[in-house]
Amino acid sequence: MAATQKPQARSKKASSAKSISAKSSISKSSVLGTRSTKDPLPKELYSILACPECKAVVKYNTSKTSLVCVECKETYPVTKGIPIMLPKNMR
Repeated sequence: MAATQKPQARSKKASSAKSISAKSSISKSSVLGTRSTKDPLPKELYSILACPECKAVVKYNTSKTSLVCVECKETYPVTKGIPIMLPKNMR
């Protein structure tokens, strides 16, 4: 009876190792959506963002560390993948 229990214990360990490796293969970008390695924001989020002041389109600055409004030229920082879209008087 003990001989049949040991293989079961090993198979549980093997299956838990597989589930751990499957969990670790999930990346942050797959959770957040499609994401280019160059862009700090997922394309789905970037495509719907607008300037809170004038409601115009925002674009990345040259270093892709902040978003810049194409109309009023206000800048909004992107910190750890989160755009801080507060109007200037609320920062």
